Amino acid sequence: MAQSAGRLYWNSGSLGQTIELITTEDATTDSQHFDRRIARLTMCYSSEASQIDEAQRLVERVQDELRKGGYECVYARVHLGDTRMIHALERAKFNLMDVLQTLRLDLNGPELKISSSSIRSFVPSDVPRIMQIARDTFTPSRFFADTHFSHEAAREYYAKWTRNCCSGLANDVLVTGVGTDISGYITVRIIDQPTNIFHPHVGAIDLVRVHPSVQGRGIGTELTKAAVQWFSKNGVRTVLIGTEVNNFAALNCYLNVGFKVHSSKTTFHRWL
Repeated sequence: MAQSAGRLYWNSGSLGQTIELITTEDATTDSQHFDRRIARLTMCYSSEASQIDEAQRLVERVQDELRKGGYECVYARVHLGDTRMIHALERAKFNLMDVLQTLRLDLNGPELKISSSSIRSFVPSDVPRIMQIARDTFTPSRFFADTHFSHEAAREYYAKWTRNCCSGLANDVLVTGVGTDISGYITVRIIDQPTNIFHPHVGAIDLVRVHPSVQGRGIGTELTKAAVQWFSKNGVRTVLIGTEVNNFAALNCYLNVGFKVHSSKTTFHRWL
C-alpha cells in the first residue's frame, strides 16, 4: 500500500544531541505533473559531529522506507557547505542535478529607475501568451538535467507553474511588451513571517522569463527592477531571488540590479 512521505528521521550522539536530521514530504505537484510518485527531503542536515558513514546509513534507511511506500524518486536539497551530507547522498547513489544560487536585496537605498514604460500587471487574456513564453524559454534547471523527465514535460511544468502564479500562487505577475505582444514576465510573491520582528514580510521572485527572440536587450533587468519597485510599494524590505549557478545571464542581471549572493544549495535526485 502507498504511504505518505511525511516523516522525521535522525541520528543522535552520545550526549543525546542530534547529529543528522532528515524530514520528508510528498512532492505532490511534481508527482501529479510527471505521473511519477515523488518524495522530497525537506530538511537534510548534518552537524560537525557527523560521520559520513552514519549519514549515509540514515539516507539509505530513508530511501528504503520511501521505496517500500511506493515512491519512485526522491529529491534532496542541501546547503553547499554541508559536504558531509553531500558525500552521504552521493554514496547513496543520489545524482547532482543543479546548484541553486539565492540572492538577496535589502530595500534601504534609492528607488531604482526603470527605462521601460510598458511594464504592467497581467490581465487574464495575457495568460496563454505568458504560458507559451514559459514553454519557449529554456532554463538550465534540474528538470532538464534529469533524463527521466522529457524536455517537453519540463517545459510544460514551467507553463503550469506560470498559470498557477496567475491564479493566485503569486501576488502578481508583471509583464512587458506592446499590447498583447508580450515579450517577458516576472512573478512577485510576499511571504509572511509573523514570528520575525525584523523581517515580517519577505519578497520572493520565483519566475523571470524573456522570450528567446528578444533576450540580451535588458528586458530581464527592467522586469527585475519593476518587481523590486512593486515590493517596495507593498511594504516589503527584503527580496529573494534564485537561479541556477550556471545561469550566468540571470546572475549578472540580478547582481547589476543590486542583489547580493545570499546562499547556495545543491539539488539531488535519486531514482529508486
